Amino acid sequence: MAEVPTSEKRLSRNMVANFFGQVVSASMAVLFVPSYVNILGIEAYGLIGFYTLIQMFLTVLEMGIYPVLGRHMARFTAGKIDAQRVRDLLKTYLVITVLAGALLALLIGSISGVLARNWFNLTELSPDLVSQSLVMIGFVVGVRLVEVVFRSVILGLQYQVVYNVIFSLAAIMRYGGVIAFLLFFESSITAFFQWQIIVSLIGVSCYMVVCLRSLPASDGKGRFSLSVLAQTGRFATGTMLITLLSVSYRQLDKLYLSKVIDLSEFGYYSFASMLAYMPILMVGPLYQAFYPRFVELFAKENGEEIRSAYLRSTVYAGIIATVSGVPLMFFSEEVVWVWSGDRQLAEGVSRFLPILVIGGVIDAILYMPFCVQIAYGWTRLALVMFGVSLPMFLLAVAITVPSFGPVSAAWAWVGVNVFLLLIWVPIMHRKILQRTALQWYIGSVFVPLSVAVAVGYLLSLVFAGDDSRWTGFISLGCIGLILLLVVAAATHYSHGALNRLIATR
Repeated sequence: MAEVPTSEKRLSRNMVANFFGQVVSASMAVLFVPSYVNILGIEAYGLIGFYTLIQMFLTVLEMGIYPVLGRHMARFTAGKIDAQRVRDLLKTYLVITVLAGALLALLIGSISGVLARNWFNLTELSPDLVSQSLVMIGFVVGVRLVEVVFRSVILGLQYQVVYNVIFSLAAIMRYGGVIAFLLFFESSITAFFQWQIIVSLIGVSCYMVVCLRSLPASDGKGRFSLSVLAQTGRFATGTMLITLLSVSYRQLDKLYLSKVIDLSEFGYYSFASMLAYMPILMVGPLYQAFYPRFVELFAKENGEEIRSAYLRSTVYAGIIATVSGVPLMFFSEEVVWVWSGDRQLAEGVSRFLPILVIGGVIDAILYMPFCVQIAYGWTRLALVMFGVSLPMFLLAVAITVPSFGPVSAAWAWVGVNVFLLLIWVPIMHRKILQRTALQWYIGSVFVPLSVAVAVGYLLSLVFAGDDSRWTGFISLGCIGLILLLVVAAATHYSHGALNRLIATR
């Protein structure tokens, strides 16, 4: 009986640590973007947006690695595998990612000149400067791919407090430290990427030290094992394909737009997309905390605890997604202006942000159902759903953007997420966590979303714009606090009421 409280305490501690790390990282990423635009210019920021796009595709490989390593580390915690297998897994996947990272860096470097001259619509930056930047982007991506292996082991073993200390410090250096580097050394886009290389090398070194010290003791050293790769390869391939499809539907609009619209216009769209991902970023810590816990519970076949943990995680996700996203729907221009002090930037971004963030909120709400599917080891459903939705999305973008511009790509992304919300999750609940679909739709989707939208709309009617950024900051802070209190109270009440109703049936 003592195991459950210990596990719950660890889960709570990990959630707090993950939220702290994510808030620090997101704050750093968001806080300094106006400075990047002011120092480097909007066209250079468009190149940074392309760098962000490439890193998003890196998650295809990451999500082929983390579910496998994280799943096996959690199964080790549950007593289902031994320490030697843990070490063999690490060695096997480390060898693969080092080779893949090197090949990826060489590939990006080899085509950098062609991309610089034939892909981007440049007006201020020279092709040579862009080519140099792309070479450095390739190196950073290669290093960060290797970093994924060490991070996955640390997260899977649930050493998430120390993980988030490193994660937070790296984010501060990556996003904030580069400002000092640009101001005191060289204000150029190449200097920006030189700093990213430095931080990436420091980060991977820190994760490696913590990972190696966290490994369980074993009589033998870790070995590269083809049998380990064969046993885990199918699951890894499934999660990798899922991520490839999901990243494609999240990012291919930007890849297409970077070709057909001016880089400055693409900069506004990229800026809006970054803010629209805020709900997804804020729900990410829940995934990190609950994924190893779900794996443990499935390994122990503890059905009631799985159901309880799943519903609790989805309620948290519903609150976080709506509270972080709804203000950006109704106050997009005010948020960007208060944050950046740039009216032109705020006007440009606000053309896309209210639409994109609708998709961001729905995407974030879908995170925990996806998490529990992967913890269960079921990848086929997600593959089918993303395989169907991606062609729909690409067709919609290709047809509408030439006539209606980039705003139609934003609406296409919203449409894909609505499709997944209405079709994907009910199918999942027919196989695992039966009889929870209605409770999920009401308590984790309908209540937080409808309450947040209603409160956000009412607040938008009484919100008065002000020329003072400080006044605007305080007003927006109050709006966020009101949303949090009302949505949390309504969701908590509905969750309790639904549990009581089900208990009486």
